[in-house]
Amino acid sequence: MFHWFLLLMTIVAAERINEVELFYNLTDPTVYDLRRRPDSEGPLLVELETTVVLLTGIQTQSSVLSSQLLIEYTWHDDRLSYSRPVESPLLLKGEAEYSDRIWKPTIYVINERGSSIIDIPASNILVNVRSDGMVSYSYRVKSEVYCALDLGKFPFDKQNCSIFFESWSLNVDELVLQWRRRKGVNLYGKFPMLEFSLEGVDSSDGTKFRYDGYGYSQLVLEFVLQRQFGYYILDFYVPAIFIVILSWVSFWIDPGSVPARVTLGSSTILTFITLSRNQSSSLPKVSYVKAVDVYVIICMCFIFATLLEFAIVNSFWRRSREVELKKINTTKVIRRALTPSISRRASFNNLGKHKSSFDSLNSSINDSRPRSMTDELGSCNGNIFYLQSPVQMASLSLSTSCPDLKAPGSYIEDDCKVITIPVPDRKLSDNKERDSVENNTKNKVKKVHQKEMGKYIDRISRIAFPVTFLTVNIFYWTLLWI
Repeated sequence: MFHWFLLLMTIVAAERINEVELFYNLTDPTVYDLRRRPDSEGPLLVELETTVVLLTGIQTQSSVLSSQLLIEYTWHDDRLSYSRPVESPLLLKGEAEYSDRIWKPTIYVINERGSSIIDIPASNILVNVRSDGMVSYSYRVKSEVYCALDLGKFPFDKQNCSIFFESWSLNVDELVLQWRRRKGVNLYGKFPMLEFSLEGVDSSDGTKFRYDGYGYSQLVLEFVLQRQFGYYILDFYVPAIFIVILSWVSFWIDPGSVPARVTLGSSTILTFITLSRNQSSSLPKVSYVKAVDVYVIICMCFIFATLLEFAIVNSFWRRSREVELKKINTTKVIRRALTPSISRRASFNNLGKHKSSFDSLNSSINDSRPRSMTDELGSCNGNIFYLQSPVQMASLSLSTSCPDLKAPGSYIEDDCKVITIPVPDRKLSDNKERDSVENNTKNKVKKVHQKEMGKYIDRISRIAFPVTFLTVNIFYWTLLWI
């Protein structure tokens, strides 16, 4: 039995030696020129088949797709055909040393960043030659290609990354690339990608025209990758929402506690800026707005609005006067407090300019007995006061000198500077105050202290801010999934 086994191994070894000798005879430089492409009627047809061995995903910051591919080219070369007395064709197999002795099509990857044939334990190259002259050239390569990313919906984006295979030196009149077996793409199981999931693989072919005016055959292998956004929800969106909610705590802090509210507002906005910077540091710098940028702007606006609300409330809190309001609502409170009456401002300005004149006139207005001009003029010391119609309206005249007056009721001479201030009669003033009280009672006018107005704005903000933020979030997430 042992002798039969040795005989069988000897026959196999002899057959193997014959295969190697046959290949070297076919590719002998005296009969085979590896620099010349095989003869064919029309352009040489080269079929491509790709097996995706490993897909590690996209490096978002560098826009690079990393993968391991098993690429196989098949073409016909009559110079390598041979005959054998047996019916089944002999398959000549070899590795790197065989590939160095035959003609191979020069196919390159257009968007390649870097590729290398895996050489552990040796160069992963395989050459098969059939007896009818069909040549199969395979190699396993680690490839990195640039991917045109569209980050408009980041981190809820879907990316289409392609690998472009193209003939280097032979145009479409000399060589045509074609996918083998319809799509020509095989997947080697599932891929353990952490950030992406493979949604699909597609292939296509076409012609690429270069600067020399010739068209070159091209094949496109396209991967559809969906980003897994769970990490970004937990790492950015949830903390951002909690930071915005934390900024609303100031609505429950007393408006007089300025350090507490300022510290809380400053801390929340600085914390959110740090969070957004950490998020953007892992992304390429693009000129358009991403979905995550929109959410950053929304949160920043709400945090800034919280600080602005405190500024308004604190401005009310530091005022001690009361305002009259028919109805307490947010619009009337802000309008009444921030827009003082024009007549009120004019009265204060006139009072400041002629304060001394009002002080001198106060005793004559309070006295209901009509006084003569001579009595009034007699009390003048350096200034002349002339009082007319004490019952209806008093007119106050002030001159810088005391000229001689001819008679009571005479006018001041031309060289005197005269200032006349109308003063309402006390009886008329009392009637107006009485009518004002009746109208206020009729219209139910309320006097509200401005500190209460500040607290009212805080109470409104406790409801308005969360409702508005919830509405904006519903609108934001709805647009993302449309």
